[in-house]
Amino acid sequence: MFCGFRESHNLKREFARAQKPWIKKLKKLEKARRAYHKSCQKEQNVLNKECQARNNVNQNEHTLNKLQQAKKTAEQDREHAREHYVKVLDDLIGYAPRYMEEMESVFDQSQEQERKRISFLKNTLLSIHTHLDITNNHSVKAVYSDLLHTLMSINEQEDLQWWRNNHGPGMNTHWPTLQEWVPPCKKQKHIKKPYPQIEEAK
Repeated sequence: MFCGFRESHNLKREFARAQKPWIKKLKKLEKARRAYHKSCQKEQNVLNKECQARNNVNQNEHTLNKLQQAKKTAEQDREHAREHYVKVLDDLIGYAPRYMEEMESVFDQSQEQERKRISFLKNTLLSIHTHLDITNNHSVKAVYSDLLHTLMSINEQEDLQWWRNNHGPGMNTHWPTLQEWVPPCKKQKHIKKPYPQIEEAK
């Protein structure tokens, strides 16, 4: 009744089972994202080399042709990596409703166990309170009244609803989105200013 080790272990195992396919797809998405961003970086490097080569008057035609071929290959690799990234992302987003459904099912099981636990504790404490009713003793009447008010104010449905909204299916979701590659900013070199020379006093 107190949601012991066996119940907690079973719920933990069910949550892990429901999360396993999602985690697998999420790892696949991260791998695809890294590959896409790496291909973007590679293409950018080739473009930089080509630009430098074109600005170099001593560069021969053979090297320029090789760089153009490398640029074409890098562009194709980037497009292929992006298509794969988008495909994996679509697969993950498409699986999201099923993932939410399975997680909510396990969550509802845990909520039901928690409802039983709260109800049991509430009834047990009310029973103890009734057997220890000492309201005739005015010195503890206020304490008894406060305790009774606290116990009667326990509402398992409100507690469970709050938990559901903040830690369960009712909480805000944040699904992965396509992250485009952003080239890193170049750091500007700081030019040291010469210190002013101080003429020695004669």
